[in-house]
Amino acid sequence: MRTVARNLAFLLIAFLVSACVTAAVIPPSHEREWEPSVSRLPTVRWISDDVFAMSNIRDWQWGEDGATRRRWHQRRYDLRDTRAIWFFVEPFPYGRSLAHTFITFELGRGARREFLTVSVEARKEVGETYSPVRGLFSAYELIFVWSTEKDILTDTIIRLGHEVRAYKVNVTPDQARIILRGFLRRTNEIAASPEYYDTLENNCTSELAAVVNREFDMPIPRHSSYVLTGTAARYLHSLGYIVDPSESYAEVDARADIGGPVRRFGHLGERRFSIAWRRVVEGR
Repeated sequence: MRTVARNLAFLLIAFLVSACVTAAVIPPSHEREWEPSVSRLPTVRWISDDVFAMSNIRDWQWGEDGATRRRWHQRRYDLRDTRAIWFFVEPFPYGRSLAHTFITFELGRGARREFLTVSVEARKEVGETYSPVRGLFSAYELIFVWSTEKDILTDTIIRLGHEVRAYKVNVTPDQARIILRGFLRRTNEIAASPEYYDTLENNCTSELAAVVNREFDMPIPRHSSYVLTGTAARYLHSLGYIVDPSESYAEVDARADIGGPVRRFGHLGERRFSIAWRRVVEGR
């Protein structure tokens, strides 16, 4: 029994040493054989101080077995149209203290609103799967995936059957504008110079917080939710940053599940879909 334990310990140490050596020797790169859904790197081109064009916005349609239509857009936006931000949490099935988080920027008014989503992810190569443990050892590059909101929500909720919870962020349009500009800047930084994803330091939640903190001088202090990402919504609520801070988090969270509305309106077009599920959630 002791021999088995020693062998396992030796193998674990050998794996860790090998991973650290590999990370030190192999620099991050954009030139790999990527999984199709993360194969295109978004970039931002500024047309004026406020108007920008974004390339490689993913807009895929999903069926039970994967993508049934694959489209990538280049679209033009005006920062001055930014109105709101939504924060999403997708709990991991093997432990609710861990989750994937992402955000949507809401631009414009009424039926002409647009919804632009950014998801900070481990950029997987063909055949790779995500592992938080492998993410500790520079196994993945970092990517900011920009997509239509319908793409990511229908894939996550309808195709994969995962839970997603949505919370409106308490920001003014001016603050939302500043935050969006920060995310656009960070997107181009990664495009210009590849970086490794890191489960502890450069993950989906810590990167979101880092962008906001860079723009507003640390309004989101370092916290365990940077790593235990499934607790991020509770932490943001405690700081007064999501939904109604006068309500208990239990009350806020009870209304946050958007699985039903997303399934109900998944057949609608891109804009109508995002407007329809919000009407249900905001009317609860």
